[in-house]
Formats: sequence, C-alpha cells, structure tokens
Amino acid sequence: MSNHNLEFNKILAAILVAGIVAKLAGFAAERFSEPHELEKPVIAIDTSALESAGSGGPAAPTGPEPILALLGKADIAKGQALAKACLACHDFSKGGPNKIGPNLWGIVNNKKAHAAGFAYSDTIKDMADKGDHWGYKNLNSFLWKPAVYAKGTKMTYPGLKKPEDRAAVIGYLRTLADTPEPLPTEQEIASEMPVDAAPAPESELGKKADAPAPAPASAAKVDNPLVKRDPAAKPKSEDPQNSGTQSAPPMGDAKQHSGDQDQEKPMDPARDTAAESTNQPNND
Repeated sequence: MSNHNLEFNKILAAILVAGIVAKLAGFAAERFSEPHELEKPVIAIDTSALESAGSGGPAAPTGPEPILALLGKADIAKGQALAKACLACHDFSKGGPNKIGPNLWGIVNNKKAHAAGFAYSDTIKDMADKGDHWGYKNLNSFLWKPAVYAKGTKMTYPGLKKPEDRAAVIGYLRTLADTPEPLPTEQEIASEMPVDAAPAPESELGKKADAPAPAPASAAKVDNPLVKRDPAAKPKSEDPQNSGTQSAPPMGDAKQHSGDQDQEKPMDPARDTAAESTNQPNND
C-alpha cells in the first residue's frame, strides 16, 4: 500500500515540476527577448490595383464639386437658413464686431484676413500676404472642409458636403454687401467644370450598333423550289436577251411548260424525211 502511494506521489510531483518549468520558461522568454519587427515586408506585394477597384466604382472625389454653375439659381433663403449655424461665431451685419470668428459683411471677393484686429491663423495670414482673395472657388473649398483648406484654423465647423448647400450659402454671403459681386461668367463656369464632365467619345461598338442593316438579297436570286429548271438552260445573267427586267411567268404556266418539256420525245429521222418530201413544192 505504501509503495502504491509512493509511485502516485512521484507522478504528481513530476507533473507539478513540468508545469512550473514551462511557466518559468515562458516568463523568461517574454522578459529577456524582444521581437524585432521588419522595416519592410520580405516580399513586396503591389496592392494598387486592389485599392483602385476596392469599391467597384469610380474613385471618390478628392476635392469639392464645382458650384459656379449653381450660383445663378442658388436658393438664397436656404443659404440664409444654413448660415444661422455660423451666428454663434460670426456677425453678418455691416460694421458689426468680430466674435470668435471675423465679421463676414462683404466677404465675397474681399481680401483674406480683411477684418482688422482679428487673430487669424498662420495659414490665412500667409494666403493674405500672397494677395489671395475670398473668390467663389476659394469659398467653395473652404466651406467644403475648413480644416483641410486652412490647416490650423480655429474654426471647428465640419463643412457642407452637398454642392447645392455650399452654393446656397455663398449666394447668401454675396448679398451681404452694398453692391453684390457679379455672378461668374460662362467662361469661368466652363473653366471650373471637371474633365470627367466632358462626354465620352462614341465607341466603335456604338457606331456599329447605329449603322443601318444591310439591304436584303434580291428576290430574283432566290430559287423557287416549285419551278422545275432545265439543266441545259443558261442562267438569266448569262443570256444577253434576258439582261432587262421582266416578270417571272405564273407558277401554273411554269409547271405546264415544265411538263411539256418532260413529255417531249426525240424526232424520228425517217418520219422527218417523209415530211420534208411531202412539203416540197411540185415543179412539174
């Protein structure tokens, strides 16, 4: 009985020692070894094709959509309603004060950093030093994503995604002046249109599809299975007398004529000689 207990204790002790050694080995490996990450993959894989075709459609635009063509029909009332979200930081009245943001009276086509005494961001100051103005295109880009257009700006407004909304707001800002700025000309609108808006050239497949179908073959070339042809007869195209246009004989006559040809028998020479002698005139 004691020997049995001794063997059991040995097995149990061996299991415990093995577990302790495994635990210590894992701890030592984590403590004293540091994994080294590769600076670049061992095998370079080109994923540009997968990235371009990831959505299965055209690539998303990298900038704001054109709005010059929309300004002529912009909804001014809608723009004023959308601009109410800016009243917390801006004043729109003539001669009004600067708030968290500068006063926006007469902002359209005005020089950047126009409000005296306002602490503009360094990006806007640099643009102003270069003589930049708040034209329609610049306002469109700024209202699309202010933080992207002017990095470091204090304005936390996320922007307007829809081009119709941006055109409406810019149309309303245009009215905040003693004399509103003129609308864009047709040349300016055409220069802003993206290249993708141009109609694609007609493909060769479209040209072939629009081409008229070939004329059907002439009815004279179609063989009539009901008319029995004489193998020895020449085609009409080879007979100069049949070069003109003439109507085909009735089907019944064709059958009768064919039947007469089938019933025709070879001539008898003796009978033909007797007939010729009978038909000769008597000179006596």
